[in-house]
Amino acid sequence: MNPLNLLKRAENAMNTNTNLNRELDAHPTNKLLLGVFWIYAIVPLAWGVINTLVQASKLFQ
Repeated sequence: MNPLNLLKRAENAMNTNTNLNRELDAHPTNKLLLGVFWIYAIVPLAWGVINTLVQASKLFQ
């Protein structure tokens, strides 16, 4: 391949990434939505860990 073509491809890829970053910056993350998501993820995880520990402790009684 021609080194000039590789350079142009790399430049185009960088421009695409820059455009995507600008679009993401234009729409900031909703903090409330992010908090709800984390609660949605953490509560079942915590329940599962606690339930597993309770069940494991029953094995040693």
